[in-house]
Amino acid sequence: MNYDELSRIMVYFGAVEAHNLDGGGSTTVAVYDEKSDEFVVHNRPSDGNLRQNGNGIGFMVGKHTLPLPPTPFPDTRTVLENVTDYIIENNKLIFSPVENADRYIVEIGDNVFETTETIINLNFNPGEYEVSIRAYGDHDLYRQSDKTIFTLGVYTKQMESIIEYLK
Repeated sequence: MNYDELSRIMVYFGAVEAHNLDGGGSTTVAVYDEKSDEFVVHNRPSDGNLRQNGNGIGFMVGKHTLPLPPTPFPDTRTVLENVTDYIIENNKLIFSPVENADRYIVEIGDNVFETTETIINLNFNPGEYEVSIRAYGDHDLYRQSDKTIFTLGVYTKQMESIIEYLK
């Protein structure tokens, strides 16, 4: 397409700003496929061969967090205390707040939660899960805590009643 056609398409889709790239033989459109953990090429370069040049523009979908700034060396920031008390009650993980923490990273099996709360609703299939909780505070003043790690058992109602009976 020519520049006029391209500009009409951009206006039609509500673009406020658009960039026209070369589009020649070295142009390749590749999309990441989560199932195969590979990038799949969706076009055919004009001469049929993918180029080995390393220039590119990437578009990411999903949550993106900026990396934290570098820490001083030696790192003299105060280390936050670990989460010490936690309970599982009514399908909720409840843990004690850590002084000066403003957020927590909770890993339950393969699931990762970032939260400012000290209560996590649990909705997992029956099984055992490794849980870790780490407290984070103001990055300039505090280092994250060590991980508090424990095993979480999620059971069916029938299994829970058997466990309660055995207790």
